[in-house]
Amino acid sequence: MSEIKRVKISSIIGTQIPEFLSIEAPLFKEFLTQYYTSLEYQSGPIDIISNIVNYKNSKAFNNIDLT
Repeated sequence: MSEIKRVKISSIIGTQIPEFLSIEAPLFKEFLTQYYTSLEYQSGPIDIISNIVNYKNSKAFNNIDLT
């Protein structure tokens, strides 16, 4: 199975904002970029949603006794 390439939301958010909003609220684009960047880190919410099957597969992780 080939690996799926995902585009990070934070890298394309600037192209998705309407021009009038960019003019009226110039910091909105920067806010959204930083917001989505904060969600896209490894083991963050977006990573977990995107890779839930891999995280669910218990063979992908070492069994560590935490007691």
